[in-house]
Amino acid sequence: MLEPRDLVKAIDHGIDLRERQEWPLYQGGILDRSAYVTASEIGTCARKIKLDKQFMKETGYDPNEGTKTKSSDAWGFWERGHNVERWIVDHLTRGWASNEWELKYLGEEQVSFTDGVQSGTPDGIAINHADEAFYTLEFKSMDPRTNVSRLPKITHRDQVVQNTDLIAHNMDLSPAGGLILYVDASDHKRRFPHMIEYTDDHAARLQDRAEMIMSTEPEDLKPEGLFSPNNDCQYCKHTAACNMMVAHAKNGKDFGHDLNATANGVFG
Repeated sequence: MLEPRDLVKAIDHGIDLRERQEWPLYQGGILDRSAYVTASEIGTCARKIKLDKQFMKETGYDPNEGTKTKSSDAWGFWERGHNVERWIVDHLTRGWASNEWELKYLGEEQVSFTDGVQSGTPDGIAINHADEAFYTLEFKSMDPRTNVSRLPKITHRDQVVQNTDLIAHNMDLSPAGGLILYVDASDHKRRFPHMIEYTDDHAARLQDRAEMIMSTEPEDLKPEGLFSPNNDCQYCKHTAACNMMVAHAKNGKDFGHDLNATANGVFG
């Protein structure tokens, strides 16, 4: 007899059999995410970023996207985002009619840019070849319960600014800014576009942060997820290791109760 659970098991097995995602570099080759602080993570917990890099070096898989770890698939947020992005790219490229701005590096043509310890993979670029100016494009799926008055998120602003800085450095183009398009994952008619300002000062702060993270041991980095309004600890696979680091910093005192109270029971 075919059991309903067999469908779920088959999907999980199919996820396990997928090849891990790889990102081609603009300069050629494949991006090694363990060697860079990416634009999509620059605004997240510093300790988590460093622990992610160590995990990638040890296993070869990204704990946030890697299929073998099951972490991202358990939540499903990455899959939702990829599906919404595909929908946006499909309709955007079909309906684009501007003769002034050329769309590049969308969908299957995406490329990653690097500089120093920073990397970024924009969802697309709009280039005006008349003056060699460009906008960085970023597409985001949005939970229907999202308070849209709080958009765009700070982490998404940072992502666009870092990507813009990397594109300008690699392609020798002038940054005009960035555009983020939020699309409701349950109702694609609800779309919220936002213009993102680019400044050299903002880009420099992100560069300094990336260099600090990559040159610092995880126990010496702040557990910033504890104080995130998005409750980042809930989706982090490093809570046990982080708990030990915090306890060690407190001279061995059991700090688990306080961590649990702060992180809504995530720490055990």
